[in-house]
Amino acid sequence: MVALSKNIQRSYEMCKVANFSVASLHCLLLEDKVAGIIGTGIIGKKTVEKLSGLVKEVLCMDAYPDQEWVKTVKNARYVSLEELLAESNMISIHTPLLPETHHLINAKTIDQMKQDVILVNTSRGEVVDTHSLIAGLKSGKVFGAALDVFEDENNFVWRDMSKKGFENFPDLQELACMPNVIISSHIAFYTDESIRKISERSLQNFEGFLGKIPIDESRFVA
Repeated sequence: MVALSKNIQRSYEMCKVANFSVASLHCLLLEDKVAGIIGTGIIGKKTVEKLSGLVKEVLCMDAYPDQEWVKTVKNARYVSLEELLAESNMISIHTPLLPETHHLINAKTIDQMKQDVILVNTSRGEVVDTHSLIAGLKSGKVFGAALDVFEDENNFVWRDMSKKGFENFPDLQELACMPNVIISSHIAFYTDESIRKISERSLQNFEGFLGKIPIDESRFVA
């Protein structure tokens, strides 16, 4: 979100070829902007808390609002999806992929957003309709997009596909070539602490399965 608002990627690429002009590097000031967070689970809440000090207001949307928690964030409040889309300068998605959230971001919802909106998706690729996002970027409605996940990512993530490139996936190739789009390979979770916890929990679950330690039922979903 910060990289997009400050055009860091474009500036970096220009400077590498000795182009230090600023004509195409118009930036957005964060402190007078409104951030919208779709989904306030554990990660969504952490995002709200971190953004709180950077922006004017944080609008939250969740199917099950945590009104007690939101009171602890001085400039955050829950709103409807419609209000979040209409009032947010930047939107970050933290919702699971469900039938109700499939293509939640589409031509209609993008049309409801503010001009020069920034869109960040670190949840699931299918929450965002790629065709609609490309159209929004081309029209200038969307200032920039940061995608750690994307549709059809199972054909690419965690693999070296450089020899084949984006064969048979023209939409993804178009996104990857846009200077105001940041794409990463589903690595938002890939931190030293996260990997340690995942490894520990996997080992504990395995030992529980073998009967060596009690099974923590809260870790299993029926």
